[in-house]
Amino acid sequence: LTAARLKQMQSIRKKLNRIGSNLRQLQDLGGCRAVVPNIQDARSLIEAIKQKSTHELKREDSYMDAPRDSGYRSQHLVYAFEPRDVSESGYQGRLIEIQIRSRIQHSWSTAVEAIGMFRREALKVGEGNEDWLRLFRLMSEEFALVEGCDFAQDGQESRAQEIIELAN
Repeated sequence: LTAARLKQMQSIRKKLNRIGSNLRQLQDLGGCRAVVPNIQDARSLIEAIKQKSTHELKREDSYMDAPRDSGYRSQHLVYAFEPRDVSESGYQGRLIEIQIRSRIQHSWSTAVEAIGMFRREALKVGEGNEDWLRLFRLMSEEFALVEGCDFAQDGQESRAQEIIELAN
């Protein structure tokens, strides 16, 4: 299954204002995302891409085992395009971001985006109702526990209780 999604102009403008950059420097303006069945498949794909890519790896952000404060978990690989021949030389150095995540990580991210749109809050970037932000952070840790991530072992019982309280 493949799908395309254009980055919304509003999202591009907000990001440019937030980071004080120009359009050419955005590493996620062009990119792709792979959603695979589980975290083991995600790790295998990450290694395969890193070993076989002919492009220059500029940056790697490993949010799978070290989530963002929001709870966001995924792997980001940012590559600088290396042309295969002269016809592609105009694209030399352009940044492309590859996001790799498991199906459960993708469902979490989709839920954050959907609730954020419904509530008209930028939950995706950590802005909005504190209870919703906390709930998504806790749920991310529960999903990480399901995926066998060591960092999610601590506080399991108190986390479950807090999720119940927030849900009520």
